[in-house]
Amino acid sequence: MGKRIISIFIFLCMILGMTSVSFADTESPAIEQVYLNMPDVTIYSYGIDKSQTVEGFIDGEKLTLKNNEDFSSTKEGVQYYVLLDISASINKDYFLQMKASILDFYSTLSPNDGFSLITFGETVETKVDTRVSNDDLRNILNSISNRDQDTLLFEAIKEAVEKDSKNSDTSLHRREIIVLSDGEDFAVGKVTSSEVLSQLQKESISLYALCIKDTKKENIDAFGEVARSSGGQIEVVSPQEIKTGFQNIKTRIDSARVLKFVADNNKVTNALVNVTIQVDGSKASDTRQVMSILSQPDNVNPKIVQAEQEKGRNIKITFSEKMSGASDPANYSLVTKNNKTIAFSAVNKIEDEENTYLLTTAEKFNSGEYRLICGDGITDDSNEQNRVLEETKIKLNQSDDDFTLLTLALSLFSILLIIVGIVAMSISRGKKKQEANTVKENSAHIAPHYSVDMPNEEVQNQKYHIKLEHVDAKDFSLLISVKGMKTKKTDFKITKSFIVGRSSMNELYFDDDEMSRQHFALEWDGENMYISDLNSTNGTSVNGVRILGKRKLEYGDEISAGMERMIIHF
Repeated sequence: MGKRIISIFIFLCMILGMTSVSFADTESPAIEQVYLNMPDVTIYSYGIDKSQTVEGFIDGEKLTLKNNEDFSSTKEGVQYYVLLDISASINKDYFLQMKASILDFYSTLSPNDGFSLITFGETVETKVDTRVSNDDLRNILNSISNRDQDTLLFEAIKEAVEKDSKNSDTSLHRREIIVLSDGEDFAVGKVTSSEVLSQLQKESISLYALCIKDTKKENIDAFGEVARSSGGQIEVVSPQEIKTGFQNIKTRIDSARVLKFVADNNKVTNALVNVTIQVDGSKASDTRQVMSILSQPDNVNPKIVQAEQEKGRNIKITFSEKMSGASDPANYSLVTKNNKTIAFSAVNKIEDEENTYLLTTAEKFNSGEYRLICGDGITDDSNEQNRVLEETKIKLNQSDDDFTLLTLALSLFSILLIIVGIVAMSISRGKKKQEANTVKENSAHIAPHYSVDMPNEEVQNQKYHIKLEHVDAKDFSLLISVKGMKTKKTDFKITKSFIVGRSSMNELYFDDDEMSRQHFALEWDGENMYISDLNSTNGTSVNGVRILGKRKLEYGDEISAGMERMIIHF
């Protein structure tokens, strides 16, 4: 019987052991660090498998994923800052094991890693600031004792962060601070834990804590909060567990996945930006704030890679990259061989063709060779705002929408026929004025739900046949909330499209200066609901992610536009 109980106990231990491994394997996606050197965005993360679909965003703008690989396969180095607490509150057993574990950890570093050793107690002092031999490090550690009566824990972390900002080795993008301490801080009038956390997040440096068990619970909790919030973690250890705790930290750092994204441009904000990863279509996500300061220079001037004539007075052009100012007709000119300049009256962006625009001239043009010139107002979407320097030569045929005398005469004759028809209809409708007024009153209401079918230029005794066909409308509702106001549910109907914005001509409009006149459109195809941003100034987001094209909506999605938040039910 006793043997059976022991067997069952061993079996349960095995099951629990396998369960703990399973939990580790299903870690939620998390960002440890972000390195921005625009347009390159490098994210060091955990809880992501190579087989999963990963998307990246900066302030809602989607990034292009270039690579997803194990950190160990990149051969990248890490800059380590190891901080050792030398206050007398740490007993001898702990302190000896701390120094021994630092030496063991140092022996596992790769040639590409950087290393600094900083002690803190009553003062903060850098003991090692470069790679040294193992023997040299052992001698330095043996000379360190823990006799100080005060502990400047957060001041030491602050100095490590500031030391990193002055580090001239820009090849080490990943920076880790590992602190061995009891979590106590006796500084008065010095930096606080919240200030240190803000610095760590701003510089995107992770902090890992090796905290002794023989300390107050509030010290462990505060120490752990700073570590976790910075992208690191805490190991609470006994003297015998310090070496294992150090190994756990090193193993975690080495197990990261490196996600390399590219943004559309190299613009920086010189402010905090939100970097977000989404895994498998928003099933799981994580966001970290980081300063956007560094960028790579863009010294390549954009150019027009294709220019061709379209119908009428239109010319379609495609740029080599994303442009700014390309939708303003004043920024273009068409020059003839004898240097006569033809201006443009309109420019329309072709949404389904990348970086492509349709230009319309303000006047007709004859057949011949022309030069298309882009003015100073057109630049690429970069920090440098590079101009289009090259002129584009294009051969054009005579514009085909010019009016001849015959065309003008036919047009006048058609207008005359229409006027006669209108007069005849007015006389006829005068006999049924009351009925007509009723139709007029209801027309504004039924228009969104009906289509009008008119014969093609068929005139029979100046009478027109108007056929009304009913189009099924889809019921839907919006739970609308504005900052500081109560949520309100409103019901609507949609046939094919439903425009929302600031203009009173829209189906739904708001008195909100942060909205564009026509901000976004809802579309119903009979089966699915879609949303499209209408080139609004401040953009439209769905579930916190800015939409760049047409997107299918699901029941309960949250739409953000201007100051409004709307949850859609249909």
